Amino acid sequence: MLYLNNLVKVHGLSFAIVHSTTIALPAWHSACREHNCNVQLIPRDVATRWNSTYGMLVVTHQYLEVVDEITANKKLQLRKYELSEQQWKIVDDLIHVLEVV
Repeated sequence: MLYLNNLVKVHGLSFAIVHSTTIALPAWHSACREHNCNVQLIPRDVATRWNSTYGMLVVTHQYLEVVDEITANKKLQLRKYELSEQQWKIVDDLIHVLEVV
């Protein structure tokens, strides 16, 4: 059940960024630009949308450096969503499990 903790963290981070329009959202946009990434939000995991969990995890993994930077910043108060190396490995494994071929 370790994967559930990871899903909760990623889902919470996505929610926190979108709903913190004056603090976390501008920091996310800035971090995306610093890492030469397109400014894109992490898609929401919606229970009624087929495979939205997969989409959320793929974008999170693509923006790994941005996520690490944002969650490491104490001022943003997003440290509870920080993922360890082992948790990033679980995210990668989940992506492969959920991928439709």
